[in-house]
Amino acid sequence: ALSKDGRVVPGGKGGLESPSGIAVDENGSLLVTLEDSQQLVKFNQDWTLAKAIGERGDQPGQFNGIGRVKISLTHEYYVCDWGNHRIQVFDQDLKHISSFGRCGNKPGQFNH
Repeated sequence: ALSKDGRVVPGGKGGLESPSGIAVDENGSLLVTLEDSQQLVKFNQDWTLAKAIGERGDQPGQFNGIGRVKISLTHEYYVCDWGNHRIQVFDQDLKHISSFGRCGNKPGQFNH
C-alpha cells in the first residue's frame, strides 16, 4: 500500500495491491482504486505519483469497500464505496466534493 505522500507503507508488500478499479482521465492520468488499503491513487501521465487518498472509515474521503472509479463528462471522479452504500465524488485534485446514497432498496439507496 502507499502512504498519502507516495511512500510504501512499512510492513506492506508495496506496490498496487488488490486493485479494484482503474480509469484514465482526459489528461492521461491513471486512477487506481486499491481494495486492501482502501485508497484512490492518481498517477501523472509520466507514471509518477500525483496523490493518494483514503483509508478505512465512513467519513468523506474514507472507504469501506472501495470499488470502481468512473470519470464524468465534467471531469469529476465517481468512486464506488460499496461498504458504506454510497458513491463519493472527487475533483481532479482528489478533493472530496460530495457523496450520495445510503443503505436501502428505494431510489437513491444502495444495497450491495
